[in-house]
Formats: sequence, structure tokens, C-alpha cells
Amino acid sequence: SGQSVKDAIIYGAGRRVRPIVMTALATICALLPMASGVTGGSGFISKTLAIVVIGGLISSTALTLLLVPAIYQSVEGWRERRRTQREQRVPPLAASAGTTES
Repeated sequence: SGQSVKDAIIYGAGRRVRPIVMTALATICALLPMASGVTGGSGFISKTLAIVVIGGLISSTALTLLLVPAIYQSVEGWRERRRTQREQRVPPLAASAGTTES
């Protein structure tokens, strides 16, 4: 009926990796001057906040691109295997109705 879970994940990851990485890199590059303390002013608050935001962006990008697809594949793979086993155990209703003797 459709693609396998693995093929769908590979296709989706290939389409989404560039926009996700570009967005994260643009924000990280914009925060680097603040994190290095170049911006002046109230640097002690801004520097710490920028470092935390950069760390969050790096970790969330890694989670989005690596961990979420891996977890999705493991859960959906388990569901597919379970569905296949269930279909092999129970014969379809139409096939069993045609084999009854009168």
C-alpha cells in the first residue's frame, strides 16, 4: 500500500536535514558574538544565556535528526512485525468461509 517504515524515514530525513541544520546553524552563528562576550553591555546575563541556547540548539538538532527517527523506526518496526505475525496466525475470514463442508 505504501513505503516501508525504513524507506519513509530515509526519504523524510533526506528532505528535512538541510532546513533543520541551516536554521540551527544560522541561530548559532548569530549567538556566537554574544556567547563570546563581544557584544558588551550586560554581558554576564547575555553570555550565559547565549551559551545555554547554543547548547540547546545543538542537542535538539541531534535529537531531531538522529534519535527521533531511530525511536520511530524501532516502534513502527515492532508494530509491523506484530501485525505480520498476527496475520500469519489467523487465516482471513473469507478463506475460512469457503472451506467449510455442508
